[in-house]
Amino acid sequence: MLVIAHGDLDGICSVAILLKRHPNAKVIFAEPRNLSEVLANVRRPELLYILDIAAMDPNVVTELKRLDDSGTKIVYLDHHSESEVVRGHVKELILDTLSSTAQICYKYVGIGFELADLGAVSDRLMMIPKLASMARTISTALRYDVRDDEFRLRLARHLSNKVSVPEEAAVKAAKVMEMTRGLMRLAKENVVAVSENVAVIDFTGHDIMGHAGYLAQRLANRWRKAIFVIFRANDSIIVTVRRQHGNAKVDLKEVLSALAKSFGGRFGGYSARASAALPKSSDLRELVSWVLTHVG
Repeated sequence: MLVIAHGDLDGICSVAILLKRHPNAKVIFAEPRNLSEVLANVRRPELLYILDIAAMDPNVVTELKRLDDSGTKIVYLDHHSESEVVRGHVKELILDTLSSTAQICYKYVGIGFELADLGAVSDRLMMIPKLASMARTISTALRYDVRDDEFRLRLARHLSNKVSVPEEAAVKAAKVMEMTRGLMRLAKENVVAVSENVAVIDFTGHDIMGHAGYLAQRLANRWRKAIFVIFRANDSIIVTVRRQHGNAKVDLKEVLSALAKSFGGRFGGYSARASAALPKSSDLRELVSWVLTHVG
């Protein structure tokens, strides 16, 4: 049995719930932007669960059809509306846009009630003070090294046995908070464009993988603007953008879709938060000019 899950806390809680039933399951973590690539390397497992990953790439359906035709039973549990496209290409699709995926997993498996609550709290679908504190600490720890899937798996196994913050996560969270204070100061020094509606921050000379979204959201709430953070990762230029909660003047999903199309890249996201991966040859000045023209 193989599980492919999103690496945020809701996805990890979903994995933890499944591990209660299938403790020996193999687990791989993925994101919407690379799900099709991960699936392309999967070879005919008897049972495949996909958890909390929006099917935004058309190639996902192609890979799911290949696996379905080969005899793999695919169960797709998600709360992203984009995943409706997989219907008819998997054995089961359980899609509920009003729940967290952990809540969906709980209903499907029948155990793991507190994990379902933790996943929902982490996705801001409900508020339970004790779990909110736990969710903040663990989500912060996950930013320490976003490439560390072994930590994610250790965390899922820990949560499957006991819903608490492991010491490793507490230590990582403390380190991340110190790193964040430094990055916030650095962000203010690297603003390359600002207008009434937008600010653009150039982090192309720094490694901020895992921190860009958090920084952008903090600054968006503080400055009351859409914040575009630009950095390099995996041979691409990444643009991550957030806007102030409740400010619906700018649909960031539409903006990043147009940006990716203009620069020959790909994107993913929602109206309030989105990201795009552009070719590494993209010109920063042209990119900033595009943002100011279309948003500023």
